Amino acid sequence: MATHQKTLRSMCLLFVFLIWKMKEVKGYNAAVVEYVMDDEIFSNLPPLDLGNRNAKIYNEIVGRIKLSHKILDLVVFPEGTLVGDALDTPEGRKGMTFVPSPKEAVIPCNSSIPGFSEFFKVLSCTARKYSTYLVINLKEKEISRDKVGAHNGFKFFNTDVVFDRNGKVIARYRKYNTYLEPDTDKPKTPELVTFDTDFGKTFGIFTCFDLLFKSPAMDLVRKGISNFILPTMWFSGLPFHTTIQIQQSWAQGNDVALLTSGASDPTYGTGGLGIFLGARGTLATVDIPRSDNYYLFKEVPDIYNFTPSCKLEVNNRNAKKMDKYNLYIEDLTEYAYKKLDLRTSKTIEETLCQTQGNETLCCHFQIETEILNADSIENKFIYDYFLVTRSGLRTYGNNTYILGVEICGLIACTGPSIMNCGQRFPDYDQVSWPIIFKKISISAVFNDSETRSQFPNSLLADFSPIESQCTTWITQKIKEESAVKRTYNTNAAVQKLLTFAIFGRNYDLDVK
Repeated sequence: MATHQKTLRSMCLLFVFLIWKMKEVKGYNAAVVEYVMDDEIFSNLPPLDLGNRNAKIYNEIVGRIKLSHKILDLVVFPEGTLVGDALDTPEGRKGMTFVPSPKEAVIPCNSSIPGFSEFFKVLSCTARKYSTYLVINLKEKEISRDKVGAHNGFKFFNTDVVFDRNGKVIARYRKYNTYLEPDTDKPKTPELVTFDTDFGKTFGIFTCFDLLFKSPAMDLVRKGISNFILPTMWFSGLPFHTTIQIQQSWAQGNDVALLTSGASDPTYGTGGLGIFLGARGTLATVDIPRSDNYYLFKEVPDIYNFTPSCKLEVNNRNAKKMDKYNLYIEDLTEYAYKKLDLRTSKTIEETLCQTQGNETLCCHFQIETEILNADSIENKFIYDYFLVTRSGLRTYGNNTYILGVEICGLIACTGPSIMNCGQRFPDYDQVSWPIIFKKISISAVFNDSETRSQFPNSLLADFSPIESQCTTWITQKIKEESAVKRTYNTNAAVQKLLTFAIFGRNYDLDVK
């Protein structure tokens, strides 16, 4: 009898374990949205009217997604596209809303609590009507008792809000690393915000520029979170910081799932969105800003059940569209660099170092090239290629932010000077690509510390990165030196290359 009971108990435990594993690997249906920032509308409408207008459109978008796909678990809208940049003015404050703490378990849709803007309540109702988790970004106001930094008794935050299927506020994240955001406060300390779902996933959430910082982004990774949501208004820059490039870089380097939404305004170089599944590859992206509101809908598999094959194809049509796309260009004159002579096929082995303080970063490059027939490139522009190394500082946001970086890279340049690097020729149709990189391997040793991070970083001519499954990202701990060796390799031949690099951050060097 005892043996029978023991067997029965073991079978029950096995059944529970199998159910748990099935839940663990369950996929879900998600949509990420690219929303157009029409300059005329966003510049002329008061923030409250803008919020009400856009909330109505948000609701219509979610409705269309639900109608088209029936099963909908999660929708993610971008940063800054609901109320724009509401400032500390009488009109601006009307475009802000109070946001309840998730601990209060409030459903704004049917709440009589004062202070909730109409657009905020509408979107709570949207989540409930279509029975989906809904992520939005808005300008939040909060009554403040602080005498320092308060705006006439208020604080204002760039805030992500998550509604559950009933329209209840289940997460509130206040952006910590703000980017050129006037009249916007930041929390005293970074908030590590997560939320659970009924489809078995726990998500971490942060906003746009946060991606480049230790906290909250990397701190959430180190807590074991493996699924992330990132609303963005990302300002693309060459050679390391275009939208999809940096987002895949972060997801691949951390081997986590990342869902990103984007505000689209090609005039300012913003746009792009994607669903990234870590080192296993990218499920879907839109690299080129659009002139219409657009969404990607995908059944997102568990990250460990996603094993796509390697595809290295440049979309020439998208590459041509980039001719009209405004980009920020990084000043690379402080980098150590070496121009490559690639007039003939060859194998290259180089080491390039740069010293910052009492530390030296040495980047090791192994490259094999093949050169196509020169007759096919007559009267066309051809990119030069440079090896670059940087251990030091770089600026962001019109020199507003100064951050520590550690970079090893192979980059395309429009001429023979480092001043020509990180740029692209203005007419894609007039460019020839005779250089095929049969193999690229970049490696370097970094300080193994929570204040350092490194990521694989790549970019092709159509502004898509090389897919994760077409590369190898290797980490080797060197315990006796408290160091880590990172190696980034291609697994297939690459043509039409703009960037292949290890992009690292040294958070200790950041100028606060």
